[in-house]
Amino acid sequence: MLRLLALLLLAAPAQAADRDEAAEATAERAQQVWEEDCASASGLNTTLAARSVARVSTVWADVSEELERSRKVYLLYWRAVLAQCLDQEERAMEDLRAFLAARNDSNLWSDLVDDAKRRLARLDRAEAGGDPSAGGVVLGGVLAGSAAVTAGLSGWRWSTALGVAETLYEGPHSGSDRVTLGQEGDDAALQSYVLTGVASGIGAAAAVTWIATAVVSSRDRRASKARRPSPVLAAVPSPGGVIVVVAGRW
Repeated sequence: MLRLLALLLLAAPAQAADRDEAAEATAERAQQVWEEDCASASGLNTTLAARSVARVSTVWADVSEELERSRKVYLLYWRAVLAQCLDQEERAMEDLRAFLAARNDSNLWSDLVDDAKRRLARLDRAEAGGDPSAGGVVLGGVLAGSAAVTAGLSGWRWSTALGVAETLYEGPHSGSDRVTLGQEGDDAALQSYVLTGVASGIGAAAAVTWIATAVVSSRDRRASKARRPSPVLAAVPSPGGVIVVVAGRW
């Protein structure tokens, strides 16, 4: 279970004014739903994925509303993380950039800053380089096209074999003519069989390529979404002293 623990050192009444319990509770909910539902939101189980997406979407909206109310910068990070979980990459990038602009030169939430930088770098690379699975899709398409062409050639050679057989049965032929026609028909039939096998093999390769591309792409998306940020240890200055905040899995 994820918990945000605040340990107050040199406590003073003035410290309470720097904290926002509603914003902290919302951040905790965001961390929890990300931990419990983000990976399954892109899983193969449609029912589980639909329910997970619904839960993540609800908390995403709550984080956005709380951010607008409290203006707490750390909620930008959590709104970005949940946006990325829901495949809202452009919104995630906007919030990550805003979060880094506010905290890049600060020691506050340094681990979240580092994770935000990693996430933004991956999103920037994906945007610049296009979909990494596009190569597999293209290769599968080329293989499928080749299979179709080969199957067409197989059909043509089989039609030739049937035409020769029809010619042989239509009327009498001399010995040498009959042998020549028979050989032509046999060759065409054999070529059709071979081409059919080749077309089947290429078609199977295309299907395997598409399936493998889909699996790898889905795995990469889940890994990117579910990557867990490091535990956070931060010292928060306050008018009456220092607040030490620890965040992580307990």
